[in-house]
Amino acid sequence: MAPRSKEANERIKDERRGAILLAALKIFTRKGFSAAKMSDISEEANVSYGLVYHYFKSKEVVYLELIEHAINSL
Repeated sequence: MAPRSKEANERIKDERRGAILLAALKIFTRKGFSAAKMSDISEEANVSYGLVYHYFKSKEVVYLELIEHAINSL
């Protein structure tokens, strides 16, 4: 099996990041920011806890990115 191309790796990264953000949006909507935990987000996204921290430094960073995306979508 040949190694993945750089483009394939980037696509996978983008998909995982998007899945984490979508999961975070669901968790924040359901539980609120304060009650939400990174472990809730990882479980909802069906990725490991550590992988969430690979993409996002903290829950606050995830939240801010969701807000930035919402503002840019307006």
